[in-house]
Amino acid sequence: MGFAPPGCGWGLPHPTPPDGGATLPVKGRDERCIVDQYALGLRGGDAAHLAICADYGATLCTLDQKLFAAGPALGIPMQMI
Repeated sequence: MGFAPPGCGWGLPHPTPPDGGATLPVKGRDERCIVDQYALGLRGGDAAHLAICADYGATLCTLDQKLFAAGPALGIPMQMI
């Protein structure tokens, strides 16, 4: 069992659930719309994570400064850990 920073739904270290975990598909916002915002300097994987958080109303917890800075510009709540 690990710790969970305030506002985050997971902790480090994060054990894999017995069922292997859940997959959350991108429902509405397309990650291409996010990654196309070149000024944010995001990678494709960053855009996918941001799109999923936007779709599910989740807070994205990250150690990545660039990703952390991009979230508020897209209206996505972020938590630096």
